[in-house]
Amino acid sequence: MAITGSRVLLDGIRRNRRWLTAGSAMYGGHQICEALVPVVIGVIIDRAVATGDVGELVRWLAVLAVLFVVLSLMWRFGARLLTYAEAGEGCTLRVEVAGKILQPRGIRTELRSGELLTISSSDADNASYLLDYIPRIVASLTATAVCAVTLLLINVPLGLAVVLGTPLVLVVLQLSAPLITRRIQHQQETAGEAASVATDLVAGLRPLRGIGAQDAATQRYRDVSGRSLRATLRAARTQRGFEGVSATISNLLAAGIAIAAGWLALDGAEHRAVRHGDRARPVPRRAARAADRRAQLGRRGQGVGQPRRAGAVRACARAGGGTVPRRRAARPRHHRPAPREHRRPRPLGAGR
Repeated sequence: MAITGSRVLLDGIRRNRRWLTAGSAMYGGHQICEALVPVVIGVIIDRAVATGDVGELVRWLAVLAVLFVVLSLMWRFGARLLTYAEAGEGCTLRVEVAGKILQPRGIRTELRSGELLTISSSDADNASYLLDYIPRIVASLTATAVCAVTLLLINVPLGLAVVLGTPLVLVVLQLSAPLITRRIQHQQETAGEAASVATDLVAGLRPLRGIGAQDAATQRYRDVSGRSLRATLRAARTQRGFEGVSATISNLLAAGIAIAAGWLALDGAEHRAVRHGDRARPVPRRAARAADRRAQLGRRGQGVGQPRRAGAVRACARAGGGTVPRRRAARPRHHRPAPREHRRPRPLGAGR
């Protein structure tokens, strides 16, 4: 029964399922803590900074410190478990390949000894990298889910931007996967060919010197090594370009979501002020400016009672919610009743 590449990868996952499960869970917990950091900072601003409550400030700063400790420990121990599994799987694959090559009956293959050496080293390591890719995928999906749910609770359009934008980014990046696969495969083939030529050259060095063919052999190895170098550089450029495009698109999506959230917060449309667990009604900035202008006009016309009301409106706007109760303005001084001795006498016979 032939052993396929998929079976080799599945066997590696099966052998390391214990470390893979624990490491993926820790990576997922790390991403959850990372996503909760801005949420906790927002709670600190609403409950401690805006209200000036020192007790709340100390309490939520302690929560933030514990959050950072947890996420650091999650990453540390998760990376340790996955590194152990990855190194162990690479060693196991190299031993299996060497045992298959050195068995008494041998193997039927067109590959030469140098190519087999390359397969038993670099390809075994590349196959073991799957144990690092799976936890990263799990962590990315976890972070995306937590961010989407958080933003949906705050603002539905922002949450939909994450839910719909992330798959779109993945589809765009997936278009370059076949190109990267072809170039890496070509790189491995040329590297194996160069290693095979080098092995043959070293093994037959004395006969080559005897017939005077060492210059031709050297030139052949130089050509093969040059092709391997060009293939390696081309594959490296492709991979680095993919990473650059991936980082750029992801950062643009994150920047767009951050700009939209900031605009909504500055406009006051979705500002949520939290005071001791109660939700206060937001006051838009436009309404606060209009109230200030009305207060200034009233101060010029009447001069009494309006400065206090303007200060109350501004304080309410800064606090993020609530309405200012209407109170009766003080009567101007020139409307006060005149003293009794300065009143005009009532005409005789006037009705009461």
